Amino acid sequence: MGDAAICWWVFLVMIGISFVISLIYLILLRCFAKPLLYISFIVIFGLLLGGGFYVFYSAARYEQSDNTYTIMRGMGILIWILCGIYTLILLCCCSRIRLGIAIMEATSDFVKDTFSIFLVPIYFFFIIGAWVVFWVISAIYVYSVGEPVGLGQIKWHDTTRYVWIYHLFGLFWVSAFIIGCAQFIIAAVACIWYFAQGGSSDDKAKASLRMGFKWVFVYHMGSIAFGALIIAIMQMIKLMFEYIRRKYEKTVPQNPCTKCIICCLRCCIWCLDYCVKFITKNAYI
Repeated sequence: MGDAAICWWVFLVMIGISFVISLIYLILLRCFAKPLLYISFIVIFGLLLGGGFYVFYSAARYEQSDNTYTIMRGMGILIWILCGIYTLILLCCCSRIRLGIAIMEATSDFVKDTFSIFLVPIYFFFIIGAWVVFWVISAIYVYSVGEPVGLGQIKWHDTTRYVWIYHLFGLFWVSAFIIGCAQFIIAAVACIWYFAQGGSSDDKAKASLRMGFKWVFVYHMGSIAFGALIIAIMQMIKLMFEYIRRKYEKTVPQNPCTKCIICCLRCCIWCLDYCVKFITKNAYI
């Protein structure tokens, strides 16, 4: 809490920069989708190639007996290898890239016709920001319930511990619900716009945020809440695993076998979490 209170302005600056860059990219995508994507491919290739040259030849500043010299030469070669892999992927996936560019051009047409879609992330940014502030204030009150045993230390009762777990689960559930509402509204507006192509002008006019919000709060709020519940349960499983892992690593001596098992479990949980989010998002759509 103390670190967050000191560096709060850093978080706000980074959030603002990320938002402005994303908005600029979307506006550029609205104007010219295909050239922007090809420029992005070229820029990434140039950064990898030039970065490899920079790191490789910057090693000349150090003596050959120095470990930094060897590390920087190795990093330069590694970046070149990544550049080569990136180039091979582009060459092998030309048809998929053309399909992706066609989809992005359709996205550009959608953004041109439904420019109000930009309001969705702004609305939900403030909604989830207000929710996080409310949750943090409530968490401070929950954390302070108990008997003080020292400076900044509180001895919890079992009931307080259960309330804290419930409060933490609420953070995951409500946050996933808010994000799910935003995803559903964007998907609903895009769906209406897509199937209205070639129809009458009255059909095209229905592709509005008002219709998306109506579909959420009138017809599908329960579905989104259920999907958010599944995501929240998965997040709690991840959190419990990380908590048990840290306790285990502090009390039990580590060996390569246990480290390998823990890494495999973390990988499986991460994959399961990703699949749950992917399936839930596509279920909303």
